[in-house]
Amino acid sequence: MTTAYCEVCDWAEGTGDGTSRSDLNRAMIDHHVETGHAPIETIEADASRDEPAQPTVELDR
Repeated sequence: MTTAYCEVCDWAEGTGDGTSRSDLNRAMIDHHVETGHAPIETIEADASRDEPAQPTVELDR
């Protein structure tokens, strides 16, 4: 899940439950245009994964 929030006011928006990444991008732009505030974006790890992601390609060393 990706979340965006504003340090100046209480605005926050995130992906999930019908909200796509494109929707989040549009919401961040709209918030900036309406308020002049610059939202901060955070990308949260996938909570459904029990183990860290492993590389799919081995590099020759």
